[in-house]
Amino acid sequence: MKYFRQILLIIGLSITIFGCLNQTTPNDKQESRSQFIKEKNLKYNENKGFFEDKFVEHFPSKIDENYISFIAERATDYDVIRFELTERIDSNKIQSIKEKLSKQAIGNYKAQDSSLLVVNKGINKDNYYTWKKGYIETNSVKENINVYPIPNFWNNDFAESSTASNLQEHFTIYVLDSKPGKFIDSKELTDGYGLPQKWKNGFSKGIAVSEYENVIIYWLIIW
Repeated sequence: MKYFRQILLIIGLSITIFGCLNQTTPNDKQESRSQFIKEKNLKYNENKGFFEDKFVEHFPSKIDENYISFIAERATDYDVIRFELTERIDSNKIQSIKEKLSKQAIGNYKAQDSSLLVVNKGINKDNYYTWKKGYIETNSVKENINVYPIPNFWNNDFAESSTASNLQEHFTIYVLDSKPGKFIDSKELTDGYGLPQKWKNGFSKGIAVSEYENVIIYWLIIW
């Protein structure tokens, strides 16, 4: 019995010591998060610096604790060069932000609108290697369409495949500027697959906001 008690004591001490060694304090978590944000900022600014200021001036100068994710697609495999930052936003500020964007935007759309002009519309998480083979041009892509191009948000954290934009339906998409033409080096240009001739090449930039999720998405696409 004495021997058995000694074994139990040793096991108990081992568990206690192991637990102490592996315990994460709030300060440790904060330091880890701060380091994470610092490293992300380096990558964020490196990718942001790839673009002329006029294309990314609506983006924050740096990311902070509200950061969720950012996407930087500089290859043309998906027929677009894309830069995108997703962040949480204070619920007390979101209404004023939406009002400001409504005044600044040249176009604003609901994520579930059916007549959106979506760049690389046919791509999704299941077909991003072969999307062109199965893509069918829809009625929403016409020469005289009176909307501005927006991104396909297929790999955003708040993606939703049931909407035309592939973004969850509670988002409003504000286009701040968009023009047809060639705005990058010719070797970076895409073939504008599935787009009207007018918009075969161009750029579009803007912000998407969800009051439901308290989320803001800054975006830029060039193709």
